Amino acid sequence: MERQRPQQHKDEVALFLHQNQIDIPLISETHFTSKNYFTIPGYDLCCTNHRDETAHGGTTILIKHTIAYYEQLKYTTAAIQATSIRVKGLLYKITVAAVYCPPRHNLKKEHFEAFFLTLGPKSLAGEDYNSKHIQWGSCLTTTKVRELSKVIQENNYSYISTGSPTYWSMHTTKIPISWIFS
Repeated sequence: MERQRPQQHKDEVALFLHQNQIDIPLISETHFTSKNYFTIPGYDLCCTNHRDETAHGGTTILIKHTIAYYEQLKYTTAAIQATSIRVKGLLYKITVAAVYCPPRHNLKKEHFEAFFLTLGPKSLAGEDYNSKHIQWGSCLTTTKVRELSKVIQENNYSYISTGSPTYWSMHTTKIPISWIFS
């Protein structure tokens, strides 16, 4: 099966953003490289490609031109890829991060703690942690999410979830998953 190139989704993404009036979308598994990416009119692009510069993994944040921000250092380990920006709010600055954790890595509490420490005191880090938890709409709770849950509880972080799966596979053997924000 041929892997789709990012440009094939550009018009679809642009239409969705404009129809839904989205200011700062977080995108994971972009498959961008330094030579293969797209831009959307009216938005700035901040992205973190996979460390080996091949078209897999990666994260992106698109920011409406009207929003004041600056990009933070890219976070790239084998287990966590993240793009972060700092946005000036009315009362304080907030870090917004798009996160991707490839499923093959068995992250421990220390991995998540090291990443969250880079975000600062006021932050939102969302997208694809590849973690399943029954509270987040999955049919099971994985080891990876148990480690993430420890960090959330010990640091008094919050998460947002509808409690419904965000992904349903067409394969009957697959279990639905939910995305989390912390």
